[in-house]
Amino acid sequence: MKAIFASFLVSLLLQGSNATSIYMMDGSKSVGPGETGHVLRVDTTTKNATLLPSGVVDDEYDFVSGAVKCGSMYYSVMTDMTTFKFGMGQYNLDTKEFNLMDTPVLYHFLMCDTADASGNSLYAVGSSPGKPTAQFSFRKYDATTQNDTLVGNFPLIGWSGQDTIFTADTQAQKVYAAFPEQKGFKRSTVCEMDMSGKVTQYEMKPLAGFIYYMGVVSGGFKAAIYHSSLPGDVQSLKYADLKLSNGVAEISNMGNEDVMKQMFGGGMPLQLCNNTIFSYVTGSKILYGLSPDDASVQFQIDTTTFPLAKGSNPGAIACA
Repeated sequence: MKAIFASFLVSLLLQGSNATSIYMMDGSKSVGPGETGHVLRVDTTTKNATLLPSGVVDDEYDFVSGAVKCGSMYYSVMTDMTTFKFGMGQYNLDTKEFNLMDTPVLYHFLMCDTADASGNSLYAVGSSPGKPTAQFSFRKYDATTQNDTLVGNFPLIGWSGQDTIFTADTQAQKVYAAFPEQKGFKRSTVCEMDMSGKVTQYEMKPLAGFIYYMGVVSGGFKAAIYHSSLPGDVQSLKYADLKLSNGVAEISNMGNEDVMKQMFGGGMPLQLCNNTIFSYVTGSKILYGLSPDDASVQFQIDTTTFPLAKGSNPGAIACA
């Protein structure tokens, strides 16, 4: 377990060091089946996207969950919710080969294991069906053998179908999930897991709404919060400071601006690369680069200029 912990920490410290370029997958329609998928490299300076050779997968999968680049490997979670099929794509940036790998549970959030220089080992937050809600867990995955090792399970609290609620703190050496209560979706419980699998829970105060996005910034956490009676009934999205202490998830310094336009991508994960939060919004087809301090727009890219399949959306953002 110590080895798992050490490699997890190094991976998060090194992951996402280049905000000039990012990787994405074309081929998503939010809920499948999608279009034929392609791997894209996006240059955020020139605002151009390039299709990478042989990065192609068949059209039954969507790419609306986690992704990460580990060494020369780009990984993306693949789902077809019409048939409840899932797996993980592995694209070798050196050989230009795309492989579909089996996973024992549905993955949502990915991170590297840099103890493995080959990039064939990584970590994931996954889920399996459960009552009253899905069972979420933290896991280690070996892409060479396609074996999965359980680190620990999260409590059964609730889930709104959005993969924006997972993050990790590199200094505290813990992984976090902001689960919404299942009844009414009016608040969240933040669960903190260490590398032994121990879980600590923090209850939200004040009851300002439930957490759509949670991220680690210098000096603490940030959260994007909205009020809602149902997962799809969104009124406004506000960016705020989040402090975890003594069993309380304290919300403070909530901004006045509604950041819905640049942050709400239907639950597809946002990705922090260096000092930029990348957010893709399906409705406007805009890829935003946001400040992690206040979620203000630093730049935006019109993805309709990308070489995408007709009717498709890019997803599965990973730092280059």
